[in-house]
Amino acid sequence: MKFFYVSIFLFFWCSSCKMVNKVKYFQDDLNETPQVLHENHQLKLQVNDILYINVITNNEEINEIFAIKSSGASSTMAFPDYNNGIAFYRGFKINMDGNLSFPIIGDILANGLTLSELENSLRQKLFVIANEVNVVVKLANFRVTILGDVKESKSIIVPDEKITIHELLGLAGDVNMTADLKNVVLIRENNNKTEKIKIDLSKSDVVNCDKYFLKQNDVLYIPPKNNKFLLSNFSPYFGSVISGISLILSLTILLKK
Repeated sequence: MKFFYVSIFLFFWCSSCKMVNKVKYFQDDLNETPQVLHENHQLKLQVNDILYINVITNNEEINEIFAIKSSGASSTMAFPDYNNGIAFYRGFKINMDGNLSFPIIGDILANGLTLSELENSLRQKLFVIANEVNVVVKLANFRVTILGDVKESKSIIVPDEKITIHELLGLAGDVNMTADLKNVVLIRENNNKTEKIKIDLSKSDVVNCDKYFLKQNDVLYIPPKNNKFLLSNFSPYFGSVISGISLILSLTILLKK
């Protein structure tokens, strides 16, 4: 009889531990996988991106031309981003040919460039008509979305060039206990095509993946486990069940003495 109770206790205890392990990140040994530094990561611009571009030169006539577009940077107005809609009126959109139609300069290639590369390209073009040129380019519609078995599904407007998968998970309040970390799906637009990329978030080497940094319009889907109904409805009782079995086992052993 004692062996019977011990077996039941061990079964529930192991099941509980196993269930918890399945929702843990970095389940393998972190020390076994060398981590790649992402210091040089830079976002690449793509078709339909909307850019906020601020140009300041030593030529007042040129500054006046850009004043309307760049006025969103003033202290009295909101920065032109995707949420407040200002970007669509004051931003510059990369057309289907990958070009940016810019005052004075005309069309300039933007698709595939980083923000700093586009800044340099614009600066070189403007140097022809101005001796001193300062150009700042920001992406106004950098939006990523997280859906599925998380605390809060949402879309996030990214204020700078970098956001990782784990940062997005943190902004969503993390995953639920019933989330399947091994079969996460990243939906990404690439050259006007939609890719579905499977990612295993239980592995530590996910930080080395080239998909670890998210891009414009990425959607991260966290699927639930197949046994989500069982886990979500009965997992709160596992602790009570284990405690009860432990108590019964202790009492049984005492009575046998």
